[in-house]
Amino acid sequence: MPQSPESVKIAIDLGASSTRLGDACRPMPQKVLPVTALSYHHEAQHAGSTLEPEVFEDILAEVSSFAGDFQSSRPALLISTPNAASVSFRQALAELALEKGASGVSLLPSALAATIASGRSDSLVVDLGAGLTSVASVARCELRKASLQEHPYAGNALDEQVLHALRHQGVHLKNDPRSDHDRKRQKLGGRLPFSALRLAEDLKETVCFCAHVPLASLPPDEPYRHTLPDGQVIEVTSFSRQVPETLLLGAPSLDAAAAEPTPPFPGVPALVSEALRHESATGTSEVLLVGGSSRFVNFRDRLQAALTASGITKVNVLPQRYASWLGLSVAASLGKPLVRYHTKAELEEFGELRFTS
Repeated sequence: MPQSPESVKIAIDLGASSTRLGDACRPMPQKVLPVTALSYHHEAQHAGSTLEPEVFEDILAEVSSFAGDFQSSRPALLISTPNAASVSFRQALAELALEKGASGVSLLPSALAATIASGRSDSLVVDLGAGLTSVASVARCELRKASLQEHPYAGNALDEQVLHALRHQGVHLKNDPRSDHDRKRQKLGGRLPFSALRLAEDLKETVCFCAHVPLASLPPDEPYRHTLPDGQVIEVTSFSRQVPETLLLGAPSLDAAAAEPTPPFPGVPALVSEALRHESATGTSEVLLVGGSSRFVNFRDRLQAALTASGITKVNVLPQRYASWLGLSVAASLGKPLVRYHTKAELEEFGELRFTS
């Protein structure tokens, strides 16, 4: 097994809408880049992510510049990867990093990184990110892929729901959607352009919340009006509770008119139940909740109540904003056997890097 490189350790947290990087010895990233090297595919039979090599090369160039601040031209990289990343995905990612000058590369699935951040070795991780909602079981610091459940109904889809509600009210918004394509190719260090979806995202994070009990059991609430910066007035009660409720109750297909539409979103409780069905010996009766959408008021309590029948006794929320990043930082300090670096010497000896499925 290759020895851990004695060099500066840089952590790279690959997200669906941004990339976080910095000194792995720190608990928070020092740079958040508004780009992603991940391309998500949500066809019914081919859900998952692929690597955008050109974008990842741009990120590595930023890493190289960042490492220069430490007078280290060949940093060791710890990178969080999608839970469903294939062997070929991980090989391409690591080999490209080594070709661009990294002294070693260690890859950790995002669910494992979140588990490490929580101080556990076993966890059932529910990650409500921007591009994917996922449920993954981690046992003895190993991802159990047999139980992995993923669906594209996540933070970005909630933004779309808010935007739909605003347009239904006749609100006029700039038609500059923040597509995945635009995000990936936006110049590093720049700012996301003002767009309708950006406004919807801000409203989602500021006015949306979960009702303390199922919304269907409550009477209609009094209308509440909010004035946008441009002077337009919106009525927020019509969507402020309904949008987060879809995470619990489910939602129709995101692309029902497509040739191969994605299946309807069954709701987070149903995804957890399905994960437990495939991995009954998960070793824990608790859920670790991470990701931006986990911060809706009352969401944790509602999810815990919905999971009682599945044998889940507690839902823990990791308060840190960047759970995967924090896990990479902790893993960097722990080292072996948790962190195994792949090196150029291994690549030259075997012709490829060796990853398990």
